Amino acid sequence: MLFRSRLQHMLAKNPNIYPEKIVSGYYGALTQAAVQRFQRKYGIVVSGTPRTTGFGLLGPKTRARLLEVLGG
Repeated sequence: MLFRSRLQHMLAKNPNIYPEKIVSGYYGALTQAAVQRFQRKYGIVVSGTPRTTGFGLLGPKTRARLLEVLGG
């Protein structure tokens, strides 16, 4: 839960990525959509599903870019 809250705090730094800015510690639809917007913006993954391409998942490339861009 702590990691998910931290992720939400990081994503909320950019209102274009996570306009809802809800920090609940729950990785639900809003957080997944924010991760997808982040992935699209930085060209990590632009389509697909979590299962097929990792779209919406916090994989190694997404984590690394998130830390680079939003700090950690």
